[in-house]
This record gives sequence, structure tokens and C-alpha cells, in this order.
Amino acid sequence: MTDVLLIGALRRELGWFAGRAGVESCACGTGARGVARAERALDELHPSAVLHVGFAGGLRAGLAEGDLMLVTEVFASGAAQPPLPCAFVPALRERLARLRHRLGQGALVTVDHFVHSAAEKAALAERHHVPACDMEAAGIASACAARGIPYAGVRAISDGADRDLLPGLRAAGRLRPRPLATALLKPTAPLKAARMLRGARRAEQALALAGPGALDVVLASAPLP
Repeated sequence: MTDVLLIGALRRELGWFAGRAGVESCACGTGARGVARAERALDELHPSAVLHVGFAGGLRAGLAEGDLMLVTEVFASGAAQPPLPCAFVPALRERLARLRHRLGQGALVTVDHFVHSAAEKAALAERHHVPACDMEAAGIASACAARGIPYAGVRAISDGADRDLLPGLRAAGRLRPRPLATALLKPTAPLKAARMLRGARRAEQALALAGPGALDVVLASAPLP
């Protein structure tokens, strides 16, 4: 049995993790395929707890690129199920607050596609009243709940609510060539691409700052095997 399973959609979201006794990591990928890969890791490793880290898209003004977000609950957009609460929130809040880094907290809504326009971000914020979105959390948290595994989440904002990004990503992480090619022909494409890269770098740096401490908390709080 593994003490803690550390999950991120992308390898760069886990780049700060250099290995720890009792900890396994899983770069699961994005969307539904990522959730399925994470479920397989849960069944193979039987962790005592899960720490889910990674990038999130900001939906609310005040959360900027590189800001940290402590996830308090997760739910899927359009699903009838109530939000799933996250574990170890008070202890994580106390630890992350020591960093003197901008820290938000709140619910995370999971969507089935890459949200690239500021208009769609605004619509999601108005509909769900949450600060950020992703493409995996609800599925992974649901899988953890079904197995009786505590789920904790810490995210870094990779794009703010007012940012229009390049379109062309499916939920599975694959490119959609036609909309991406169309977007790249527009004069604003270089600026949007630069913003995406800058946002990802800032989010990556924030995770590197917060990840080790968050992992300490989950290791200390995880139920005994």
C-alpha cells in the first residue's frame, strides 16, 4: 500500500517532486482519459490518501496567473451529484499561508473541454459561482470517494479570467487542428501564445513552491494503512 498518491495531469505539474518514501506519482493526462488512468493507479497502488495538484483556469477576477488555490470541494459542470468535499483543508490552509504567496480557496468545477475564451470563463463563473475550473478533478475525486480514499487538491492558476487563449484542445488533451490553425492565422496569435507560456511557467513555479509543504501535510494526515 502507498501512503500518498500524488496526481497531476501533466509531468510539468509534478516537476518539483523528486521522490519521497511512501509516495508514488502519476502524470495521468487530461480529461476523461486522464481520469481513467488515475483510476487504474488507485486500484494498483491502494493509497491511503491522494494529493491532486496542477494547473487550473481562473474564472473570477482577483485570481491571477501564478496564484495558488486551495481546493475545498469539486464538482462536474452539468452533473446532478452534489460537490465532493476535499480532505485536510484546514491543515493545508495553515501550511500554505506560511508561504506569503497569493492564496485563494474555493470550489473547483470540472468541465469536459479546454476553456479558452474569457466569455466562456465568465459564463462558467456566473453559472457555478466558483473561482476556477479544470478537466479532471471531479472524476478523480469521485473515484477516490468510491474507494474510501481522502482526496486533497492544490492548484495554481495558469490563466486568469480575462485571458483569451488559443483554442484547439480536446478534453483528452489532443489537438483539434482546424480551430487551432484558424486561431494561429489571426494577428493576436503570438500574444495569446506568449501569455499561455507565461501563465504555465508562473503556475509551475507556484506549484514548486507549494507542493512539498502540501505533500508534508497529506503525509502527516493520511489515515494509517
